[in-house]
Amino acid sequence: MVCINSPVRHKQASSIERELAALFGCSVVEQAGATDPAGLTVSADFMDRVHDAADSLLSRHSPQEQRAFVEGLEPDTRLVLCMFIQDLELAATLAAMAIRRAA
Repeated sequence: MVCINSPVRHKQASSIERELAALFGCSVVEQAGATDPAGLTVSADFMDRVHDAADSLLSRHSPQEQRAFVEGLEPDTRLVLCMFIQDLELAATLAAMAIRRAA
């Protein structure tokens, strides 16, 4: 699966981009690519949920199990998890934002 209206294009798409499109669906991948992390409202509790979702996703080994798990997530958790996988440094940035908001 390759998203038509996103940076994830067939010939240019990396393996991870194609896998993200298959796992999250094109609409989530497109939304994740267009979302400014600075505009997200994150809390420590929310960050824990996203981290727990990432751990749970890693424990599922078949693509079908992973896709079913992702589809069952709350939309905001699914979006941010996709963003994390797209940009692994984002987790540290959002965690810092959550800590600042809690202080």
